[in-house]
Amino acid sequence: MYDRKNVLGLLEIARRLIENRPNLKLRVAGKIADENYYQQCLAFVKEHGIQSNVDFLGQTTVETMMEELSRATMLLLPSKQETAPLVISEALGAGKPVVASTAGGIENLVRDGETGYIANWRDNDRFVECIDRLMGDNQLREQMGKAARQEAVRRFSKESVAAQTVKVYEEALRG
Repeated sequence: MYDRKNVLGLLEIARRLIENRPNLKLRVAGKIADENYYQQCLAFVKEHGIQSNVDFLGQTTVETMMEELSRATMLLLPSKQETAPLVISEALGAGKPVVASTAGGIENLVRDGETGYIANWRDNDRFVECIDRLMGDNQLREQMGKAARQEAVRRFSKESVAAQTVKVYEEALRG
C-alpha cells in the first residue's frame, strides 16, 4: 500500500457506494510499503465511519489471494501507476469482472464493457457508476465474469502461453 496504488481513492469510491449499499464490504490486500500512507487510509476509514465495511488484509499468500478472489464480487484496482498487474490475470481466471484504471498495461488486460470496466484513476464518478452497475445487475456480472474467464483461458492458460512462446521463437528464427 502506497500512493501509486491509490488506496485513498479506492476508499473514497467505497465511501460513496456505502451510502446506498450499507452492507458493502471492501477487502484491501497488499503489503504496507508506506506506513504514513497506510495511517492516512486508516484515518479516512475512521473519519467516515466505515470501519465495519473495510478490511485491510496486508500482504497475503497466493493461496489466500485465490480464496479472496473466489469469494469476491469483482476486483477493483484504481491505481495511478501500474505495469501489467498479475492480480488482474488472476481475477479474470477466477471469473471476476475487473474495474480498473487506465494505468500502464491495464487496458491490454481488461476489455472495457466486456470483462470489466476501465476508468481514469481520477474519475471516481465513473468508478462508482461502473461498480454500482455491476453490483446491481447479477446477469451483467455473470456475463462479464464468464467473458473474463474465457479471456483468461484464451490468453493465460499454460497451453496458450506455450503456443505464444513457440510463435515468438519461430518468428525470431525466421528473422
